[in-house]
Amino acid sequence: MPASGIDIRFLGIRPLYDQGVIARFEAVLPEGCTGAPELSGTIASIVRRPVAECLQIGERPGEDGTRIVTVSLRNRTYRWGFRLTVRASREDGSRLRAARTVSFDECRASEQAWLEERRNVQNDERYDAWFRAQRTCEAELDRQCREAGKLERQPLVSIVTPVYRPPASYLREMVDSVLGQTYPKLELILANASGECAEVDDVLAEAARDERVRIIEIENRSIAENTNAALAEATGDYVAFVDHDDLLEPDALFRYVEAICAAPEADLLFCDEDMWGVPDDEAGDDAASERFFGPKFKPSWNPSRLLDGNIVCHMLMVSRRVLEQVEPTPAELTGAQDYDLTLKAAELAREIVHVPRMLYHWRSYPSSSATNLESKPYLLEAGRLAVQAHFDRVGIDARVGTGSYPLTYRTRFGGVGERRVCRLSLEEALHGASDGQLDALGDADVVLLAAEDAVLDEGCADELVGVLARDEVAIAAPITLDADGLVSSAGLTIRADGVRTPMSAGLAWMDVGYSQFLCCNHDVSAVAASCLALRADVFRELGGLDLAFADDAEAAVVDLCLRAGERGRFCCVVATAHVRVPARADHASHADDLLARHPSIAEGDPFLGACLDPSSPFYQLSS
Repeated sequence: MPASGIDIRFLGIRPLYDQGVIARFEAVLPEGCTGAPELSGTIASIVRRPVAECLQIGERPGEDGTRIVTVSLRNRTYRWGFRLTVRASREDGSRLRAARTVSFDECRASEQAWLEERRNVQNDERYDAWFRAQRTCEAELDRQCREAGKLERQPLVSIVTPVYRPPASYLREMVDSVLGQTYPKLELILANASGECAEVDDVLAEAARDERVRIIEIENRSIAENTNAALAEATGDYVAFVDHDDLLEPDALFRYVEAICAAPEADLLFCDEDMWGVPDDEAGDDAASERFFGPKFKPSWNPSRLLDGNIVCHMLMVSRRVLEQVEPTPAELTGAQDYDLTLKAAELAREIVHVPRMLYHWRSYPSSSATNLESKPYLLEAGRLAVQAHFDRVGIDARVGTGSYPLTYRTRFGGVGERRVCRLSLEEALHGASDGQLDALGDADVVLLAAEDAVLDEGCADELVGVLARDEVAIAAPITLDADGLVSSAGLTIRADGVRTPMSAGLAWMDVGYSQFLCCNHDVSAVAASCLALRADVFRELGGLDLAFADDAEAAVVDLCLRAGERGRFCCVVATAHVRVPARADHASHADDLLARHPSIAEGDPFLGACLDPSSPFYQLSS
């Protein structure tokens, strides 16, 4: 502690993009300080002009009676650096003062360090080497070839691929990746809409030498119609969809069939995927620069995220049972035929299985939709129509519009104003009688639980209530922000030891986040104890909050979320809803109790990709 008695620590710079930057500090006040400290933030120039905003955003007890106050300074730029001055009063009436100046160079270094610290796996330059080291080895592939005929179930798998004039080398590599599978019981249906194209004809002629390949010649129409033509020829127990220029790992089908053996009622399956080629920002580089990049380590079944954009995508596999019950995708949904089928299949599937392995490589080159959405502008509208059609089929009053990020969507649910909402204080609910939580609901349709210090942004409650129109959603919660607009939590990951990780913590509210989780609704294992909405009947079914966790509201909410999940319900983080609360830090309380009550925690969080670090809020590779 310095001679002044106040210690000021610089925590770092956080970019707010076109809205400026935030500089965060901690002021450690010595024992005996009373009341709120006086805070003054200025730019660190001779003029010392005040910054745009100076906020105390949180306080927690330190050691030996100290108080640790978190302070946020916001300004348009850090060009001149920042200066924070803190004044505090002691019980004896004496005054303390301290100041901390942070230079431009310190600010710049801090911002660069932060941008590196928060880098998620999709932007990790180490991914190519990581994947090559992790992919299935030759010895295991040989074992699979020997064991494939001994699997408990051995369904015929049809792979359907519409073909329209891809580069011949890409088509050949795709075909080779299919025919080189360690699970051999497959058929490859190639619906050729290329017309007169010698290069494509040569590749198809080579492919036809394998008896598992069937080629049908069709007139080129829309992608949806071409896919339907290929699908009509498939005879398999399961059908998988592969684009004409993409690649499969050699054990892709073996892993899927293994999953079917473990879950015989699986009707819809998907896996992790990445891109192969040269990243778009390096377009023009030679083939020697080709690599694996942009991985998508997907969560387990996540219907909320799916409705805001196709997170399933590749490699979609659907059972014959479901395919016989759904209508073909119409031409107006061309480009979103896989999205449309995923939504239809999910409505009918007995079980949905995520195969948590990197098995599909989406080829990236300038004219592909993998990296150049402008090459296929109809994709956005086709996807929107697919989601709208889903809500129409299941009878939910909803209107689907476009989202804030390419190929994402925002749904506005009807009937929100007609639902009766009972708002309860989390603190009061946890310190009252257990029956009192439920008695207080009266004839309410929805219960809104909020911390006493929570400030809901305008429209937040309506957004939460709207999402509850979906029967599978038990809990809807907003993204929790600190008072200065940085994310405190966009859902919690539950580690195998029961400790919680607040996801996306520290990012700006206008950020996109991994897999667009900050601008798309998504399901999580648990949510923060700031604000959440439940249908009243679900709250009653769950028995309310468990008073055994009365000393820790977050543990009580996590327990409630986990109980809902064990009943097959989802906890949805609503990206268009925000709540602001003072900064909080402790996410370890009652970890052992939660683990004892919910043993499945030890198996890992199903809403985090299996290869991602559950201790990182930024969706990063496990070390």
